[in-house]
Amino acid sequence: MNRGKMLPIILLIVFIHPFCTSLDTVTINQPIIEGDIIVSTGENFTLGFFSPGKSNYHYLGILYNKISEKTVVWVANWDSPINDTSGALSINSHGKLALNKKNQTTPLWLTNVLALSTNNCVAQLLDSGNLVLFHSGSAIWQSFEHPTNTLLPNLKLELDRRIGLNWFLISWKSSDDPGIGNLLCKINPEGYLQLFLYDGHVPNWRAVHWNAVRWSAIPFMQRVTFTFNYSYMNNENENTWQNGANRWSARSNTKDLCDLYGHSGANSNCDSYNAGEFERKCLPGFEPKSSNDWCLKDPSGGCVRKKQGLSTCSNGEGIVKVPGTSTASADMSLSLKEYTITINQPIAEGDIIVSAGETFALGFFSPGKSSYRYLGIWYNKISEKPVVWIANRDIPISDTFGVLSINSHGNLALNSRNRAAPLWFTNVSALPTNNCVAQLLDSGNLVLFHSRSVIWQSFEYPTNTMLPNLKLGLDRRTGLNRFLTSWKSSDDPGAGNFSQDQP
Repeated sequence: MNRGKMLPIILLIVFIHPFCTSLDTVTINQPIIEGDIIVSTGENFTLGFFSPGKSNYHYLGILYNKISEKTVVWVANWDSPINDTSGALSINSHGKLALNKKNQTTPLWLTNVLALSTNNCVAQLLDSGNLVLFHSGSAIWQSFEHPTNTLLPNLKLELDRRIGLNWFLISWKSSDDPGIGNLLCKINPEGYLQLFLYDGHVPNWRAVHWNAVRWSAIPFMQRVTFTFNYSYMNNENENTWQNGANRWSARSNTKDLCDLYGHSGANSNCDSYNAGEFERKCLPGFEPKSSNDWCLKDPSGGCVRKKQGLSTCSNGEGIVKVPGTSTASADMSLSLKEYTITINQPIAEGDIIVSAGETFALGFFSPGKSSYRYLGIWYNKISEKPVVWIANRDIPISDTFGVLSINSHGNLALNSRNRAAPLWFTNVSALPTNNCVAQLLDSGNLVLFHSRSVIWQSFEYPTNTMLPNLKLGLDRRTGLNRFLTSWKSSDDPGAGNFSQDQP
């Protein structure tokens, strides 16, 4: 064969079919077909056709590009698979992204936007993993508003009442089938915001409530920095990529049985801090419906009133603070600076207040392996939550009924059930309670104010931690001698053998 004639033929073939497109856009003249991909600018994500697991079907999806295990984060035609290799994604004559296959006029999938001039439409895969359809430079559709089973950074799960969109996650049927599965993760719009995991239409797990910092029942959200990806595939796991091991590792959100929605039965409470005991308890005024089931640690039957038809309020029972917020409302004008303790706003077990800059938190905790409860201040942005101050270090609480409040004398007082005298209180002169408020400052100092004047502060009663601006030594004005004292052990914050004073 004449080599002089062969070269133009080879070049002609290359120019006619530019195999494996690697630009980051789809235009009216540049569709995507099987074998083509587009890559985001920073090469973090790719868009193209794939077959999941052992399946022979083809789907259009967005995948991580820099991870060896090509993980899918979004699927277009998850319930309309393609049974051959004729799939093509293009911008149609109405300015919509449309996925078609050979010999089929109706698209398998398309973006539901108004008809627009196609010449001004372009779709681009951003480095966030978001596929965006632009018209004259304005976004008219984006995949982040239509998530499938993966929560990416900056992707929102929310109900946008303005445009009528509800963004939520839905599991795959299996690792071989990205069709709609049984698990659904979304925000319940009724009352105060709650994040729910549903199994079908039945609530399976919830993150209690949003406390302006994090979902309060998801422990890993307390960390300072955490790169994560939710991927629901008929489980309740969070998947994190481990570069060294070149694999995804699974983490469960549900740390214990108390995280399972409705698992405790009616009129009962689940308490994880009952070390060595059955974690379920009937609410005050109630008793197990079946004592035999309760002995077998089966709480599904729930609890019933101790005395049918009689009010229990006269006995100090029947008024209980419960975590459900489906019918609650919130004052969204409040900020973290206003999370204070007042005569009408105490702190009970499970509550915390957070300083304005979110540096410190005040609440109840159990140190190390101890089952006792203490009221303390800890670093809020550090994953280990180091405790820096303790109120009742030598008088622990043996149950979960501790309450910190401002009493009738204007003092901060820590009380527990079945104990008349406070476990701990600020020893200040009796003052009108209406003008008293306690606030946790961003320095880690808990301050009790009366008419805006400081009348007590935790910095004058340090325990074992020296914080910036905390002073040691004798204050001749107040007569207080401020010094540090060690814990007895990592499980016992009681006063230990070591102390430090200002020389």
